Amino acid sequence: TEAIHFGLQPPPYDGRDCSGAVSFAYWAAGGGDFRDIWNADHLYKRLSVAAPPVLGTLCLYGERNGSRATHVMMYLGLKLCVGAVGGSSQTTSLATAMQVNANVRVMPDYAQCGHFLGFRELPFTK
Repeated sequence: TEAIHFGLQPPPYDGRDCSGAVSFAYWAAGGGDFRDIWNADHLYKRLSVAAPPVLGTLCLYGERNGSRATHVMMYLGLKLCVGAVGGSSQTTSLATAMQVNANVRVMPDYAQCGHFLGFRELPFTK
């Protein structure tokens, strides 16, 4: 059973990877459901750079040369970030997430979660 947030049904997808977690948080805060068209790399390349980061800013990680983002988390402040870890784009159900030990974690320092590419601003925060 999917969680109900503020009495609303979640968007109609079953993604439990990093961009799915960010999409759900964005949707729950009043934004649209972008999971079907946005992945970490799209977010990295298409959203505006956020400086300085604020609550909800996206933290992007990926290739060392900066050519491609492969992971996204959300900034909480005080260097903390939160996001889905341990899975991949193939983590499409709770059963799959449990098999690969994927879960949502709060990390103590956004800069220590992989090769940090930068912050991006969600469209509705402007």
